[in-house]
Amino acid sequence: WPEDATELSVCSVEHFIIGSRSYIIELYRVDRCQRQLGRVQGVPQPDIWYARRDSERHTMGPRIPVA
Repeated sequence: WPEDATELSVCSVEHFIIGSRSYIIELYRVDRCQRQLGRVQGVPQPDIWYARRDSERHTMGPRIPVA
């Protein structure tokens, strides 16, 4: 996973709602576990990432390591 996510092209953009706040998620890639990895647009912390699996709810958390 590149340290600078801007090196990656955006595959798609989705809206992500937490409570009453709406975020724009830039999805970059799907890893081998079928998670979509991306970053939150407009959030300055570079280690906040987004992951989604079809069998899971949307989650946000620290950077997800990808082997």
